[in-house]
Amino acid sequence: MVFVPKIGVFDPLSGDDLGKIHAASLVIVDDDATLKMLHEAGSLVDWRTKNAKIPGGLVEECIGSSPKSVTIAGRDRENDIVLEGKRVHFGLGGGTLNIMD
Repeated sequence: MVFVPKIGVFDPLSGDDLGKIHAASLVIVDDDATLKMLHEAGSLVDWRTKNAKIPGGLVEECIGSSPKSVTIAGRDRENDIVLEGKRVHFGLGGGTLNIMD
């Protein structure tokens, strides 16, 4: 059994806000190993400035291949938290130290 909270939808960001975050996420890369991986995947890399231009198709492909649901397992199955869709979960954040991605 999976815990499903019975609360409303928490949706603090507009579509425009999400678009801005998405656009900003495309410019954050600064280590050589990541730049090499991006270059091999088809990104244009400026090795001098350590900037990568990631093609939109590559970003969309990666987003499309991500899991639609993630389960954070509790010690007991009834305490599992399923992250998917519009489910919202609140916590103190202390448990995230023990989550391995």
